[in-house]
Amino acid sequence: MKHKDVREQFTDWYESAHPEDKHQDCAIQLAFEAYDAALKASDERLAGDLISNLSLVRGRPVEWSEAIEITAIITGMPDDEKQRLLAMDGI
Repeated sequence: MKHKDVREQFTDWYESAHPEDKHQDCAIQLAFEAYDAALKASDERLAGDLISNLSLVRGRPVEWSEAIEITAIITGMPDDEKQRLLAMDGI
């Protein structure tokens, strides 16, 4: 399910389940801030798991630059952040 679909379905449900809530917009916004944080954390965990498994399969650590590239792909990391992290290699 796409993020937008989840947001729309949750909003529709919340508004119908809690019509008396005077703070619906705030409650929905806070719920989606938590949802966005959970998605980001799950992407970062997936990237970490992929890097760990790749290291196990190879029998050696994954290179910093490769770990950053994998993380950037999985998390949708902005290019400027990726470049800053790649610049840290060898520091």
